[in-house]
Amino acid sequence: MSIRYGLIILSLVACLGLVNFSVVQREAIINTGRVVYLELMPVDPRSLLQGDYMELYYNTFPRGYNRNIPSRGTVVLTIDQQNIGTFSHFETSEQALAANQQRLKYRSRGYDVQLAANTFFFQEGTGERFNQARYAELHINEAGEMALVGLRDKDLNLIK
Repeated sequence: MSIRYGLIILSLVACLGLVNFSVVQREAIINTGRVVYLELMPVDPRSLLQGDYMELYYNTFPRGYNRNIPSRGTVVLTIDQQNIGTFSHFETSEQALAANQQRLKYRSRGYDVQLAANTFFFQEGTGERFNQARYAELHINEAGEMALVGLRDKDLNLIK
């Protein structure tokens, strides 16, 4: 009986450790990552089934790309003076980047590029203000891992 309890406790500690490790990683990206804004395609900011959230579709990446791309990989963004990122190219081998470029990890189902941050949840009853969202604010580390921080309007003002 005590071995069973020991295994349960060990499993619980391991699960909590993994969750905490993930949280620490995201916090590090938020605190030290490069701020990049990606243009969003217009979407409806309300899901009738799941409550108040918005699916994010990025206008930055090519849609229906005509060549077979890996299901996971890295794209290179070109960053302008306002920190707005635009698609430059798919990275096939790691090379040195210019100061105005940034790696970003992606996944793909078919030919469309998708990011891990494809939904944004907000407080119930505040959906109307997110109708004006035009940019997603991402913090991205050097390896291309990112964290979604917020949504911005056409003038890059944070929507709260």
